[in-house]
Amino acid sequence: MSEPKFVNLHTHSTYSTLDGFSTITEYIAHAKKHGQPALGITDHGNLHGVWELITQAQANGITPVPGCEFYVAPINPDGAKAQTPIYYGDGGEADVSGRGGYLHLTMWATNDTGLKNLFTLGMLATQPEHKRAGHPRIDLTMMQNHHEGIIVSTGCPSGEISTRFRLNQDDKAYEYAQTLIDIYGKENVYVEIMNHNMHTDLERNLLVKQLKLAKDLKLPLLATNDCHYAHPENAPHHEEMLAIGTGTTMTEPPRHHGGKRFCFDGDQYYLKTAQEMLQIFPEETYPNAVANTIQLANRIEKFTLFNYRPDLRPTPPIPNGHTEETYLRHLTETAAHTQYANNPQRLHQALDRINTELDVLAAADYTGYMLLVHEYVNWFRNQYSIRNTQGDIIMSAVGVARGSAGGSLTAYLLGITDIDPLEHGLYFERFISAGRVDQAKLTSGTNSITLPVSEKLTVLTPTGQKTKKYVHQIQPGDWVLADHNTHPLTNPN
Repeated sequence: MSEPKFVNLHTHSTYSTLDGFSTITEYIAHAKKHGQPALGITDHGNLHGVWELITQAQANGITPVPGCEFYVAPINPDGAKAQTPIYYGDGGEADVSGRGGYLHLTMWATNDTGLKNLFTLGMLATQPEHKRAGHPRIDLTMMQNHHEGIIVSTGCPSGEISTRFRLNQDDKAYEYAQTLIDIYGKENVYVEIMNHNMHTDLERNLLVKQLKLAKDLKLPLLATNDCHYAHPENAPHHEEMLAIGTGTTMTEPPRHHGGKRFCFDGDQYYLKTAQEMLQIFPEETYPNAVANTIQLANRIEKFTLFNYRPDLRPTPPIPNGHTEETYLRHLTETAAHTQYANNPQRLHQALDRINTELDVLAAADYTGYMLLVHEYVNWFRNQYSIRNTQGDIIMSAVGVARGSAGGSLTAYLLGITDIDPLEHGLYFERFISAGRVDQAKLTSGTNSITLPVSEKLTVLTPTGQKTKKYVHQIQPGDWVLADHNTHPLTNPN
């Protein structure tokens, strides 16, 4: 197979709700099929798919390029806090998108620092004072404060630069490009170009100005396809999905044919091959535009934020002398003795049930989770409940229970729920059971074994002592004694 010359970097998955049609799994399969060594995911305004991208891509030998197509507040004195529309022109179709609410900007993380900054931007964007018309927005100040480890492009036709070009405000487009250079550094700014063979000349007209911008500012071109589905045959289904998302029907003519229904102009918004992109952006006219996607992907470092499952959540506060397991047992058994002090039979029943529940929770890696929920619930109850003059809670900020959690005695004794499952005959197995616990694969070199995460294995400590660990607790570097011999199995995934 010849050396690949292109990777898809501007891609919207199903995490772009009612906008992206295909899953990350489908996109990765396409990249692998066509020998593309990397894949970028840039969902609209969120980073929900990053964990799935990184874990699945790495498992398939694909370099993950996590990114986001952020919504950016139009430039104004108050930044993203302005809730009134901001227009750069007359407010028509070619003006700022979202009825003066937001523009688009594409970013990718190159390392763990950049990924943390993308997460921070995503969090800040969702704050009420920054949102407009339901869209989370960032602004230039946020970008300046959280720019390290990030590559940025000039974006799609709904970006600041393209909007300025469409309105013939070329000087403002150049000013904004310089602003991006000042924030991210010249080496981290690309002029992104697209051409989806639209019925209108919008993108073709932009290309002329984008080429000049890249030449004048000595910025590299970056050829992308604004992918919203994996395969060409997905186009009509994507169109139907957009109709659902915008509350219209397929009987209404689309905008580019004089109607009111929103849909994409054309059917070219799928993952394309290197050959297809080189036909659209020939090297002699758009030098290195296609090849630069490979160059960008080669700058991506290995991400380590998601190496181990425990790192995906905060660590609950544990008193000295306790582990997560012993502390959860201490809390539940202490509460049981208090709750059923006058009912010895019910106390005995509760202690037996605690043993069963804690074993299943530990096997499923839920021990720490239950402690965290306990902390959160207690904090909300203490902070926001309505109390009388004596300090007694008369209206709790926490609900009685929800769904199957009402069957957990552990949740009841921790104060997470207010329903006693013993009194009402509720089954813990509705909440979680040993039979529903996932499996994990342990690998060492070419050897591998798949086991339930509830299974305990003997692990050698660095001092040579033997200890027991659940499969889900085993980390790379652990020496596991499997099948009664000394062959190590490492790297759980």
